[in-house]
Amino acid sequence: MITDQAELSEIQLDWPGVIAMRKRLQLLVTATFAQGAFTAPALAGVVYNLPLLHAFGVLNQTLVALRDAGRFSVSEQPPGTVDGQRQDRSAMA
Repeated sequence: MITDQAELSEIQLDWPGVIAMRKRLQLLVTATFAQGAFTAPALAGVVYNLPLLHAFGVLNQTLVALRDAGRFSVSEQPPGTVDGQRQDRSAMA
């Protein structure tokens, strides 16, 4: 259980955002193809990867909160992982 209530609330708010993003992208892609518009092949990668990256971000946030709450420990930080520091989300708005 995540003991930091502020962190838990943020995670609970972030996860529905993953679902909403996926649904919105599906709707946009369906509407684009229904109109017969030409789309770049990279669009498929964005539609697939953007919600997936967001979901992994929420998972990482959850794991960091559980680690900080003492639910498990790690002997060393693998390279390239978030060390628990909060990212500045103001640039994403």
